[in-house]
Formats: sequence, structure tokens, C-alpha cells
Amino acid sequence: MQTYRLWLEADKEIPRFKRLRFAKTEVPIGDVLRKGIHPWQGDQMCPSLKDKVLEFLNAEEMKPAEFEKQGYCCELSRPGENDYWCYNDRSCKFEKTLRTISEHVCFVEALTYQELLAIAWEGIHRLWSRRLAHTFLNSAQPGFEAMRAFLKKKNPEVKISSYADFDSYPLDQILSPEDFAQEDTIVIREGIPTTNFRSSAFIERVADERGFLRLTSGIRHFQLTCTCGGPTFAGSVDYNCERSGETIRFRPILSRNGSREAAKEFATRWRIGAGRYCFAADIERLDKMVQQDQCVLTFPSLRYDGPREPAVSHADVAAYKTPRFALGHYFTSSDSGETLRRALQHNGVSMTGRKEELVDKLARLAAKTYEKVKPRLDDYFAKRRFIRVERGSDGQHFPLLEGYDIRHLLLTMYVMKHLRGNVILEASHENDTYDSYSIARALVSRQVSLKGAFLLVE
Repeated sequence: MQTYRLWLEADKEIPRFKRLRFAKTEVPIGDVLRKGIHPWQGDQMCPSLKDKVLEFLNAEEMKPAEFEKQGYCCELSRPGENDYWCYNDRSCKFEKTLRTISEHVCFVEALTYQELLAIAWEGIHRLWSRRLAHTFLNSAQPGFEAMRAFLKKKNPEVKISSYADFDSYPLDQILSPEDFAQEDTIVIREGIPTTNFRSSAFIERVADERGFLRLTSGIRHFQLTCTCGGPTFAGSVDYNCERSGETIRFRPILSRNGSREAAKEFATRWRIGAGRYCFAADIERLDKMVQQDQCVLTFPSLRYDGPREPAVSHADVAAYKTPRFALGHYFTSSDSGETLRRALQHNGVSMTGRKEELVDKLARLAAKTYEKVKPRLDDYFAKRRFIRVERGSDGQHFPLLEGYDIRHLLLTMYVMKHLRGNVILEASHENDTYDSYSIARALVSRQVSLKGAFLLVE
């Protein structure tokens, strides 16, 4: 990962003053998480960064008290961000802030006001010129008459009738810096290029001992994006991660088709301990994830202007409806004699006799056919379990015995013989209290009935 390294360097003109210098550098992931080194990923990833740095710079404890009384500790505000050259430069906003500090602030350590004044006098003597002499005269003696009187006092022979006449004389030869010995403000203003001071302790407040940018003691929350490619899923899986000491909890966001399998495979490869989708690992493994896999760390909840709640992981659950089955209508004594005769005729059974006899023939037909199809029913229900619910009788028909016109009667007989506790339908459970004919006769005669629907248990 990248961060900024900050350091103070002696000013080229006045070595007692120091200037801020900076450069991007690589930093281990462990230092970012454990020590709070700022992970540089562009301005938009942490907009509050530059404001926090300026907040520390403008803090009262960073302003030398003696200089602040004299007005030499001006507040530094955020530089403008609408410059045309900043439009497409992701890093320029924060770097522009650092450059502004570098250019407009001098850092000092244990420097007194008298020492500052002495440095300024050295600069005045070194830089003394006609222009500087004119500046001192104009500042110390404001107004034409005052300037002329001061100059004639130094040299009565000068002839001054307008402002332009001042430029015709070698003022740096007529005047000397000592003529302005009481003008401390002018001396400091003209003798020192930058008169905005801060304590050198600033660098310790915003950086660690190596100079790495650090504004917090540690980072607990971050996001890991893993790019996956496989037969079932090609895309990325996002993890919301939380660090506690050396342990990191990884919680995936499962919102894409196939992302579950990808997350499961990723957890199997990197987890310490158990965890199918959510898992734990240490910082060392995280570093290997980034190096070996196509993983990227981001810090969307990192901010320095107040607390921000970390992101919450979630999983999209596909809509699922439990298969619901119901027993269909079968022939009973309520049907007309003609309906019962057609059913018997279709199965090759004699149609003669009264209705009561027709009902008995239908029951015997059902009992005989039941024994024939029972192995097929056993095979189907042995592989599936169903739970009976009393509410409602709607649902799809069981996909069985579709070539039999008495299929619903046969299925109802099977369910009644294999229903355990009147709730669970299991092939392994069989009620032998009544034989097949007795159950068939009771159903066709409407002495018993079975209502409700059956839910498939997976």
C-alpha cells in the first residue's frame, strides 16, 4: 500500500527555519492496520484528510506563543480546489495542501522573538538595496512630506518636489538599515520571506517516527474486494472486515449469482478455524491474500471528521416456495351409478348390480390394483419425505400413476397406510391395522376421508 512520508528540511536561505517536505512511499498493510498509517488511495476515499491535517496545523499548541502575540501565526485555510489543473488529478487536492504548507509556513524549534529579529536584521543587511531602502522609507514615514523631511534630515542637499524624485537618488547610499532600528515590524516583514510560524512538533503529531502520515492510533474496519473466476462465478466478492488485535473477521456481501460458492472457496483457502462464508484470519494471511490473490483493500469508513458506522454485510436470499402437493378427487358413493359403471368398465370389471354392489366392486378393484402399484409408490416415497398440513387442500398432484383413472384413490389409500402421527408421510412407516380392501371400502363409502396438503421436506 502507499502512504505519504513527511519530514522537515532546513530552509535554503535561513537554516534555522524548516520547511515541510513530502513524498509517496510504500507501507506494509500491518502498519496501516496496527499503527493507523494513512492508506493513500486518492482524495475521494478520505475527503476529511486535508482538513484534519490543517486542524492540527492551526491548533493553538502548534503556534509559538511569543510569535502569535506579534501576529506571526496566521491561520492556514484549505487551498482552492477549482484550479483547472486539478480537474482530473486524484491526488492533487491533498498534495496541494501539503505544498501550501511547505511554501507558506516555517517550522521552528525553541526560537525566541529576539532571535527572529536578529535573523531578520541579517537578511536586511544582506539584501539592502535601493528598492529595499525605498520600501523602508515609505513604510516608516508614510506620506510625501514625511518621506522628504526624513530624507533631507539625512542629506540636506537633496531636492524632492514629487514622488518621482525619490527614484532619482541612490536611497540605499543615503539611508542605512540602522536608520530604521526601531522598526521591528518592517524589519521582520522585509527580512524574512515567510512570516507564518509553527512548532516543529507538528510533524510528530501527523506522522510516526519514520515520517509516515498517521492521524489515528489504528484502523479496525476496512473492505476487501476479491476478484474470482471459475465455472460457476466470474466477478468480485466484497468482504466487510473488522480487526481485533491480530485477528480479522471477514464477512462477505453475497448479492450476486454464484458468489456463495466463490465466498465458500475463498474461506476454505484462507480461514483459520471454521467458517463456511464468514471466517477469521490474521494480518499475515491478509498480506498474503493481497499478494497472491486478486484482492484489493479499501477503507470506505475511514474518516477524520467524526465517527462513521462501518458497512454491514448482507446476503440476498433467493425466493423459494416449498413444493406443495394435494390428493385429487376420487370416485365415491356420492357419484352417480352411471359414473361408477364407466369406471368399472374402463378397468374390465362387471358393471351389473345395484349401486351398493358397484361401490363394493370399485373397492375390490382398488385393493387389487393397490397391491400391484405399491412397489412403485414405495420407491417414490422412500426417496422423499412429506409433512401434512391441515390448512388448505390445494397444490399440485403427485406425479404418480398417471395411467390409472383411479390413481387418486390409490394414492389416498397409500397415504392413509403410511401417515405417521397423522402428520409425517414416510414409506418406512406402515399401518397394518386395516387391509387394503377395508381402507378402499371406507374411502369409497365416504366413511373416512383425508384432507389437507403435503409439503416436501428437503
